[in-house]
Parts: sequence; C-alpha cells; structure tokens
Amino acid sequence: MLLCCVSAWTSIHTFPTDRPSNGPTVCEVQLILKNLDNLSTQLLQDYRKNESDMPDSQAWVIQKYPLPCFTPGPQASHNISVIQAYLRKTTADRTDRVDRMDGMVADVLEQLDKLKDDSTPEALATTPASSRDAYEGKSFILAVLHQFSGCMAETREAFTKSLPKEGQRCSLMK
Repeated sequence: MLLCCVSAWTSIHTFPTDRPSNGPTVCEVQLILKNLDNLSTQLLQDYRKNESDMPDSQAWVIQKYPLPCFTPGPQASHNISVIQAYLRKTTADRTDRVDRMDGMVADVLEQLDKLKDDSTPEALATTPASSRDAYEGKSFILAVLHQFSGCMAETREAFTKSLPKEGQRCSLMK
C-alpha cells in the first residue's frame, strides 16, 4: 500500500497536461478516475460484505500478489495492463459467481482501457497455484480489490490536486 501512495504522490509532478491526439482530455481523465475510484470502492465493499468471514488485512497475500498502482506517466499503460490482468483473474474460474461483481469488473476494465495506450501488450497475473484452496483464492481477490481501491483513491486525489485550474473547469462543465 505504501508504494501505491508514494507512486500516486510522485505522479502529481509527472502527469502530462498535454494529451495525445487520441487520448482523453484532462476533464475526461478526471471523470474516469472518479468512476474508477467509486467502482473500486464499491467492489471492495461488496466483496467484504459477501465474504464477511475473511479478515480485512492480510499482508502476506498483498506481498505475494503485489498490484502496481495506476500512476499517470510513462509506466501508466503497463501498470494498467497488469491491473487489468489481476482484475480479470478475480472473476475467472470462480465457482461462486457473483454476477454483480463480474459486471463491475467489466466496467472497471472498460474505464481502464480508456486510459491505456492501444499498443500496450496484455500482461499476465500471478494467481494462487491451486484453485481448490478456497481461502487463498478469496484472499487473492480481497488483496487485489483492497490494493486497487487504495491506489485509485490516492491516484484520483493526486490527479485532482495537481491540476486545480483544470479541475475547477471540469466541475463547472458537469
């Protein structure tokens, strides 16, 4: 989690204010980050509610399955690709399907696609070795959702603070 916070903090100074011709505008990025922050929080809350027997914090799982934080800048597309791979694994090969979670993850993946360079190759995610170990599988999902939610909150805040003038204009346009 600390790396996520530090990465988000340093992104304040590295987020490009000019955009590629096919990329989102500053206001669009702000809206996408807001949506991702809300979706990631909702995913985590829903999963905790459905899996109330799982402890909130499991440092060993986070260390075993570290999720990079989305940080605007040169590594953004790669990090987004890795995040997407992990999020896909949270809904793949599950016997205890939760359709609402699947739909929300699909929404998150779509939002992340808007921020990623189209030429970025798809990444692979490390997952629990045995799909028979339900506890480790649930721990993996909780760790991914916990890290992603924390990173999105930090990234959104850092982005908003880094562009106060543009942020004010975006708020007026809504």
